[in-house]
Amino acid sequence: MAELEAPAWLTLDEAAEHLRTSPGALRARAQRGQLPGAVKDVGRWLVDRRVLDAELHATLAATTRGASAARNGPAP
Repeated sequence: MAELEAPAWLTLDEAAEHLRTSPGALRARAQRGQLPGAVKDVGRWLVDRRVLDAELHATLAATTRGASAARNGPAP
């Protein structure tokens, strides 16, 4: 049986630096429930880097697929 890896917690400041955005933007997403891997711990938000990276990878993959289709034009 595979052992689960422990979460790699980041503060909002660290997560914002990792994603190259502002802590305020991430805080707003977390409050709306739109930040994967985010949990509130005694007044501060923490984000699981593994979940955040997986979500970022999936988003980039979807964006890349859409961009290549648009760049090449419609299918014949």
